[in-house]
Amino acid sequence: EGLNIYKRQKGKETWELLSRATSSPYVFQPKLEEASRADQWEFRAYGVIKDKEIGQPSNILELLIGN
Repeated sequence: EGLNIYKRQKGKETWELLSRATSSPYVFQPKLEEASRADQWEFRAYGVIKDKEIGQPSNILELLIGN
């Protein structure tokens, strides 16, 4: 029925629920801590059926976002 998408900054321990995606594509527009510096983020997702996360988390996707 959807995906719970989690994010964290590279090097941090705690994952934060970003959103539940129920359609594709999912668009994430982060606010950078400093406009002149790129931030490195990690993302992962869990499948969701009837409001329960199922299975194992996805592989971690790393992105460099910004200038």
